[in-house]
Amino acid sequence: MYSLEFYIDYLGNVKKNITRRVVTDKTLLGACEDFIDAQVSWAKSTHKIGCKIAKHSADAITKIWFPQDNTDTDKGE
Repeated sequence: MYSLEFYIDYLGNVKKNITRRVVTDKTLLGACEDFIDAQVSWAKSTHKIGCKIAKHSADAITKIWFPQDNTDTDKGE
């Protein structure tokens, strides 16, 4: 199964390929590719943060819905 990072990289590469065909000035092309790299980096970091928030939220709600009783009252004493 493909991950979201695969699609982020894929779209970044597509953007770069289209930009290379359209932009002929080397200076402008470098700036455009740097901008696309920044977009890809931002999208990956946003995805990573979103996953961390989702995991934290799921863990928090799991603790509320299914509390763990850590007391050992059933030792036969």
